Amino acid sequence: MKRKWFYRSAMLAVAVAATAFVYAPYLPRLLWEGYPSALWPAPGSYAPLAGGTGDSLPAPAQSFMPNEQLAGLFGGAGGRAILAAHDGKIVMEHHAPGVARETRLNSYSLAKSLIGALTLKAIAEGRIPSREAALGTLLPELSNTGTGDLPLCRILDMRSDIQFEPGGKKQASGLDVKDLEATKLNLFGPMARLHMQGLKSVEDRLVTLDRDASSIDETCDGGSYSYQNVNTALVGEVLERAYGKPLQEVLSEKIWMPAGAAPAEWRRYGHDLPVTPYCCIYARPLDWLLVAQYLLDNGKPGQPFLPEPLWRELLGLDLAGPTLHAGHYANFVYHNVLDRPGEQLQGPFAYFFGSRGQAVYLMPRERLAVVRFGDGVQLLHSTLYEVARSISAAAATAREMDK
Repeated sequence: MKRKWFYRSAMLAVAVAATAFVYAPYLPRLLWEGYPSALWPAPGSYAPLAGGTGDSLPAPAQSFMPNEQLAGLFGGAGGRAILAAHDGKIVMEHHAPGVARETRLNSYSLAKSLIGALTLKAIAEGRIPSREAALGTLLPELSNTGTGDLPLCRILDMRSDIQFEPGGKKQASGLDVKDLEATKLNLFGPMARLHMQGLKSVEDRLVTLDRDASSIDETCDGGSYSYQNVNTALVGEVLERAYGKPLQEVLSEKIWMPAGAAPAEWRRYGHDLPVTPYCCIYARPLDWLLVAQYLLDNGKPGQPFLPEPLWRELLGLDLAGPTLHAGHYANFVYHNVLDRPGEQLQGPFAYFFGSRGQAVYLMPRERLAVVRFGDGVQLLHSTLYEVARSISAAAATAREMDK
C-alpha cells in the first residue's frame, strides 16, 4: 500500500513538474538565477556596457569621511558604499568592509532613471516627437490597443494604468511605490515571464484599466501612479526602435562613456535577448558618481547633454514647493526638497532609487552629487543633511590644521 502511494505521488509530482515546465519553460533558469544578486559576478545573461577609464573626477587634497551620524545611518541600513562629489571633485568615498572601489554592485532600479534621461535625449535629437507622442505611433504593434493610445508621458511617469501585476504598495517619500524587485515573485506571473523572456512574452497583459480607447484620458496628468517595471520595459523598447540599436549601445554612447564611467555589465532577459531596462546594471558606485556628475553638469562644456528646458525637467528644477514637498515622480526620476528648519543645506533635489536602498542624489544648485549603495533603505533626507555636515566639519578641521 505504501509503495503504491509512493509511486502515485512520484508520478503526480512528475506530471506537475512537466506541466509547470510547459507553461513556464523559463522556470529552471529563474530558480537558478534567483533574486538578482547584489554583487558581481552574478548568475544570468549579461551584455557588456562599454565605458571609459572610470577616473575622470579629480580628488581634492583631502577626502572627507562620514561623520558619526552618517556612519550610523550607513551601518544601520547595511551600507556598502557612500560617495559624494562637490563642485566637480570627489569629497567622500567610503566603503564597508569587504567592498572596494573596484567592486561592482547591482543598480537595481537606478537603471530606470537613465532610461528616462535617454528618452529626453531622444526627444532633443528628434528621434521621438515628444513626451505626448502616442505609444502606438512608436510601437506600431500596440496601435490598435488602449495602451497604444496612451501618450508616452503616462508610461514615463508610471501613470499608465496598465494592469500588469497588481499587488500591495509601500510608502516612500509621499509616493506609493511598489518595489517589484523586493516583492515576493509569482513564479508563473507576468512579471516573472517579462523578467525571463522579455516584452513580447507579455503583450497580452498590456491593457489599460479602461479598454474603451475612446474614453481613455490621453493627457500626461491622467491615470493613477503605480510603479510597474513593465512601463520601463516599454520605454526601453521605444528607445531601441528610435535609435535602431541595442539599448546598452545607446546608454554607452549617450551617457555612460561621455561620463567617463568604466565598463559594466547589464542583465539581459535571456541569452541573445535585449537588456532589462528596469534593472540590474553591475557597475562600481564610483561609475554612478561619474554619471551623476555628468547629468548634474548637463554634459560637458560646449557639449550639453540636453537643451536647458529638458535638463531642468529631468531634475525637476521648476516644480513648485508644495509639489516637491509631497514628492514628485516623472521621467523615471523622483523629485523632493530639503526644507528642514535650521539646516544649512536647503533646496530641491532629484534622486534615482533602486531596490534595497540604492540611491543617487542630484542637487545642481548646490553642485552636490551623492551615491549610496547598500542592503537596506537609508533615510532619504537625513543622508543628504549628514553628508553636508560631514563635508563642512572636515573642511573646517582642515582649515584649522593649515593655520
